[in-house]
Amino acid sequence: MKKSVVSLACLVLGLLLVATSAQAKDYPHKPAGVTISIPGTWKVDGDDTTLSCVNKDESVGMFFAAVSGQKVEEAAREMKKVVTSAVKKLKMGKETEEKINGMPALIVDGKGVVEGKRVDVSAMLIHTPTGKFVLSFAIGKTGKWEKHTREVMGILKSLRPLKSAKKARKRGKK
Repeated sequence: MKKSVVSLACLVLGLLLVATSAQAKDYPHKPAGVTISIPGTWKVDGDDTTLSCVNKDESVGMFFAAVSGQKVEEAAREMKKVVTSAVKKLKMGKETEEKINGMPALIVDGKGVVEGKRVDVSAMLIHTPTGKFVLSFAIGKTGKWEKHTREVMGILKSLRPLKSAKKARKRGKK
């Protein structure tokens, strides 16, 4: 009996994971050579250069854009300019370096104020296979951010190189 309950629970969990991933939609950004998956429950808006999305209860929003700059320092200045235009009284923590699906990323978290409400902020600058930089930042209402951290991290970790960008980069190295 205990074994069948565990098996049933695993089956239900598996079906939920499949249903959740089936709802996600990929959004490619060809100039930067990347694509990102956003859950189908999120409202998405954008054009050829930017993408913004917000979760169902509008407590968390994310923004993605290619930023100018050939060097990481230039792109980091552009990132700071974009984030500070949206978030007032911004206090950022220490920058960390990571890899997102093989792409170098500079990540910094902080706190600030948007429309008079306290928010948590996570900004990331990703160096893509095309040599461009993509800015990603997420803003969540303080106190509600924690509830959506896993979902936000799933979106950020879905950012990956387009297959065509990988092939172009390999051809360039030959």
